[in-house]
Amino acid sequence: MNEGAVHDVLGRVLELTHLRGRIYCHSSARAPWGLCFDASAGAVFHLVTAGTCWLFLGEQRVALGPGDVVLLPRGSAHALADHARSRRIPLAAWLAARGAVDHRMRLGDGQGAETQVLCGVYAFDVPGARHPALRVLPELVHIPAKKTRGRPELAETIAGLTREHDRADLGQSLVVSRLLDVLFVQLLRAWVDDQPSGGAGWLGALRDSLVAAALSRLHEDLAAPWDVATLAAKLGTSRPTLARRFVAEVGLSPLAYLTQARMHEAARLARETDRPLTEIAEAVGYTSVSAFNRAFHREHGVPPGAFRKQGAAHDRA
Repeated sequence: MNEGAVHDVLGRVLELTHLRGRIYCHSSARAPWGLCFDASAGAVFHLVTAGTCWLFLGEQRVALGPGDVVLLPRGSAHALADHARSRRIPLAAWLAARGAVDHRMRLGDGQGAETQVLCGVYAFDVPGARHPALRVLPELVHIPAKKTRGRPELAETIAGLTREHDRADLGQSLVVSRLLDVLFVQLLRAWVDDQPSGGAGWLGALRDSLVAAALSRLHEDLAAPWDVATLAAKLGTSRPTLARRFVAEVGLSPLAYLTQARMHEAARLARETDRPLTEIAEAVGYTSVSAFNRAFHREHGVPPGAFRKQGAAHDRA
């Protein structure tokens, strides 16, 4: 099998779940200062572009410096501050009181050290707790600057994102959007590379040649009438071996994963096309519309028709 196709499974999954990154503020703060972030449905990230600060997540406290990046895959409530004792203002209250001009925030009235942080969020059609890529991540992923310097491509993306966000030029928003996509994938790569064997779950499974090939086969033809024996035969292995290694690495059986992937593709088709739901059902391997509706509802919490209407309403808004 083409090695590039195997390694692009992550790209396919992110496309199916509709990865959308955006920056919501570039904060500049002078000590003392503190900012609270409510829980978010998306994956929140912070990039420290200058100065230092602390991130507080439950009982955890993490020191951050220039070039550090943190990702909160499940959008957990957290805070940023110059010191543990500094008063923390809820972000929502701060925005309501002052608003943000050009996505720039000025925090703190003190004369202390200055810190600058680029804050953003990644949205998906699937909550982080159920997202194939995100659910294997810890509550907090911290990539220190010293590690980004060891990954030139990540360091270049961070520098480019900071530079592009701060300039007013043609196509700036599109460039920032693309760089955010690249940043997300590179953060995942950096985290996976730092994990021990077997410690990266689904993402690490892409390093297991058998499981990666199985994932790639499934994504190449989601509508095929797959069963584990057929998939194993295509890969030249036994059914028990494939089932055991797939569950160990992915956390789901091959068919449970297939159902999930089919529902992600169905959601994409419902959102991005006008195809009848009967055609969408067939496109993801269902000959029974009622069975398709039930599977879709289990995965997304609403029937496909309601999901499509919600997407249309969101687009109009």
